[in-house]
Amino acid sequence: MCKPGDIYWANLPRIPGSQVQQGGKPRPVVVCVNYACCRFSPIVHVVPLTSKKKKNNLPTHVAVSGFGLPKPCTAMAEQLMPIDQKFLIQHIGNIARTSVYDDIQKAIKIQLAI
Repeated sequence: MCKPGDIYWANLPRIPGSQVQQGGKPRPVVVCVNYACCRFSPIVHVVPLTSKKKKNNLPTHVAVSGFGLPKPCTAMAEQLMPIDQKFLIQHIGNIARTSVYDDIQKAIKIQLAI
């Protein structure tokens, strides 16, 4: 069972028009839901990470490095997506209770205009 703030390698489902999944290879994601959702629902929301340098530094992007990641990444809150927990394949680390996780939550609020 995953927990809020967990970082996983995930096999993300292909979504038409999405720039997130390329080549069908696993990519790191951050689990961004509450404990009840992780425990009782097969579906969780994740924010994909990318190690590619972005041209635009958007308010929905958050730098993430360390925490078991092989290289520095950017969390892309504009790509928040629901996935089945069965797509979470390998635990990398956890960023709950860190300023990085707080920043990702703020970026999600910006993206959702809440």
